[in-house]
Amino acid sequence: MAKLLRNLEFADHNSVRRYPLAGTVTAKDVSGTFSLPDDFLVGLSLPVNWRMNVQPQRFLINRVTHSPAGITLFFGYHNGTSIQPVAKTVVPNTDSLQQYKQLPVVGLGEFGDSRGTLMIATLKSLRDQPVGDFAFDLAGAAIEPDCVRPDIRNVSGMRISSGNNTSELMTGVIRMAAGRNLRLTAELVDTGEWRVTLDAISGIGLTEACVCYTDLPPITNIGGQPPVGGRIDFIGNDCVDIVAANSAIAINDKCSQVCCGPDELLKLTSTLETFGPRLSTVENNLSKLDALITQINSMFLTSSLGDRGCQAP
Repeated sequence: MAKLLRNLEFADHNSVRRYPLAGTVTAKDVSGTFSLPDDFLVGLSLPVNWRMNVQPQRFLINRVTHSPAGITLFFGYHNGTSIQPVAKTVVPNTDSLQQYKQLPVVGLGEFGDSRGTLMIATLKSLRDQPVGDFAFDLAGAAIEPDCVRPDIRNVSGMRISSGNNTSELMTGVIRMAAGRNLRLTAELVDTGEWRVTLDAISGIGLTEACVCYTDLPPITNIGGQPPVGGRIDFIGNDCVDIVAANSAIAINDKCSQVCCGPDELLKLTSTLETFGPRLSTVENNLSKLDALITQINSMFLTSSLGDRGCQAP
């Protein structure tokens, strides 16, 4: 018996049919294990750049990851030989999820600038499905062509990188200004696209001339030595270290530098101070020793025996 539906909105009708999937699909994965319930998805808006030359009937849900925490839907495009990643959305498994809640759909790969919405009706029937990672083909989960909306691709933001520094994301109207000796030109090329060209040309009068002092003669030699090949090399040795500094040349004499610091000098001074009292003691002992030697010499002189030797009694 057919169901009687009155005074229902578009999303209410979609909860009892397979939309946004195409009406001819099976809503089953390639293994036949997992099914997308009719009351799960009720709306989809997937913007796609019109320049990509795609066919709307080739878009599909190509992969579903189901877990107790939620479900992740991956959208793809079948180009005839393989499936390209298009976008994905994450649906949290929570009772607080409002009916007909719209969740963001974020683009992937070549479709990275796509930003769409997916409308959810209920998770009741979905929770009865097994958990795991499931793959789909066009026969199982092709998307209704009217869900794919042609969109004009634009620049969503810009960052400026210089060396290791990257600016914050800039959005809105961004004006590019030419700096010193730079020229910016914008032209419309044959493909209908705008091209911005940056030219760095010296002396074309785009900025004020640099202030140069020409009243002093240039350096033509150092110590009578002219340059060879436009340069003069400074060569150091074991005692002379030559280092290039900011707009300067540092010449360091490593051999004649002070080898003692304040701590070593203080220790040496305290050691030398102990020699003063000791030196006085040594001088006194030397005087006593000198007097004793003189006395001994006198004793030897007075005890001389003349030409006779000692005779026994």
